Amino acid sequence: MIKTLIFQTIILLFSLNTISQVKEKEKYSKAELKTFIKIYKHTLDFPFNTIVSMQQNALKIKISEQRLTEILQSQFAGNTIKLTDDESKEMGKLQKLMETDKEVYDKELEKYIISQKILPSKYKEIEKVYHKNNKFQKKVNKLYTK
Repeated sequence: MIKTLIFQTIILLFSLNTISQVKEKEKYSKAELKTFIKIYKHTLDFPFNTIVSMQQNALKIKISEQRLTEILQSQFAGNTIKLTDDESKEMGKLQKLMETDKEVYDKELEKYIISQKILPSKYKEIEKVYHKNNKFQKKVNKLYTK
């Protein structure tokens, strides 16, 4: 009796998972998926470049290049480093400048997504499924190779 119940539960869970995967696959049209591919490729070809942003914005703060290198190396290594109040303020300023660059990048990406005749929310939805579902990812990748 218990074995039968466990078996039926496993069958039920398996079938529900299969049904949800089928629904995911049919949720998006080929046109939407091809548009997703084009935008996704664009994001891979033109990612936000953290290093360039940091280099450009480092010129706008009042910490020497040598000291900034020491601070960043220490942070990367997981060590604590003593910062002066001025250095803390300047590091905060650097962070804000880089966040502003990222916001500009994100707005430009959103404009690009809209120019491709898809809503940014739809793109993000497809992207999330693409990263979570291997079967869906393979299906999308097949479209890309056609």
